[in-house]
Amino acid sequence: MAYEHLVLPCTPDARLAPLIESLRDLPPGRAEDYLGAREAAELPHTGDADALRAEGADVREVVAGGVPAILVEPPGDVSGTLIGLHGGSYVLCSATTHLRRFAAIGTLAGLRTLVVDYRLAPEHPFPAGLHDSIAALGWATANLDGPLALVGDSAGGGLALATLLRARDLGAPQLSAAVVISPWADLRCGAPSHQTRRARDPFAHLDDLPGYAALYAAGTDLDDPLASPVHGDYRGMQPLLVQIGSEETLYDDAIAVAGAADAAGVDVRVEEWAGMFHTWHAHVGKVTGADEAIASAATFLRRTLG
Repeated sequence: MAYEHLVLPCTPDARLAPLIESLRDLPPGRAEDYLGAREAAELPHTGDADALRAEGADVREVVAGGVPAILVEPPGDVSGTLIGLHGGSYVLCSATTHLRRFAAIGTLAGLRTLVVDYRLAPEHPFPAGLHDSIAALGWATANLDGPLALVGDSAGGGLALATLLRARDLGAPQLSAAVVISPWADLRCGAPSHQTRRARDPFAHLDDLPGYAALYAAGTDLDDPLASPVHGDYRGMQPLLVQIGSEETLYDDAIAVAGAADAAGVDVRVEEWAGMFHTWHAHVGKVTGADEAIASAATFLRRTLG
């Protein structure tokens, strides 16, 4: 089994510095304001489905095992399915907010993309979202041809890891690979990088992670491996790509997950993208570093899924 940790440079881009400053200028996130934050997160993405259609994709809403989802069939042949689990601290965002970035990975990898609208806390705390991801996985297995892979970012990265663990324990059909981007894998938020990189990560002030963790866990033990998959047993897991920015607060979460998977004999590739921040993939088409990381994730999936 192989473990590699690569530090990758991004092509210099004059658009990056203004983007970082614009993120720093946004008002801080607060868990108690989650309803307003949900609405604000949706607005910039209302036209993303139409933009994908204009590029030749078939984009439609589906119900995947009782769970709302968006299915993107790119133009041309596909060899399998990428199941996307969006971030947003388990409280914010949706399939719509993450459609563009996940579909970009899927299209480059030659895969259709199914982005799951799992239920959110606090209305539906843990383990509702995990139940939804497992249901969507079962639906994809029964209804979509070819191998399956997972992708998730931030909380969606944590949910992707939990889905791998739960699917294995249920004896569910095995996935072929997983990509986790800036994964939030420890609800205790106690790793050193949460503090040491806080000033470096322009996204950090937007995530009230302890507050969101309380809404999501709703009294669940924060060390439960299905809530905090940093504590998971990864034996028998599929090849894993972990993408992180060098500047992000969740750096230590990502490294700990990669180490746990490696110790369990899993093939793990860690890509640390120099100068990048939490979930920079959101800026696909706007910053070269996002485009390059998305292309690298697609290359990993093509190679792993064959």
